[in-house]
Amino acid sequence: MSRVLQPDTLKPAMPEVEARDVELTILMPCLNEAETIAVCIDKATTFSPLRVIGEVLIADNGSTDGSVEYALARARASSR
Repeated sequence: MSRVLQPDTLKPAMPEVEARDVELTILMPCLNEAETIAVCIDKATTFSPLRVIGEVLIADNGSTDGSVEYALARARASSR
């Protein structure tokens, strides 16, 4: 038999926590991703509204299409 819970009897699944910084490392494998690497990096570094302190590590496996050069240029630009 199922029962219907009224709104006043529902409890949150997880307790509320205070906002704090989250540390995150994303490892992104890469092989000839010149056409998609910009979008991948953008998505991996867009954490709003979270307060995230992190890094994206790109592990290249011998790309020959300019993926490495793009990633290095992007890293230089973001470290300024």
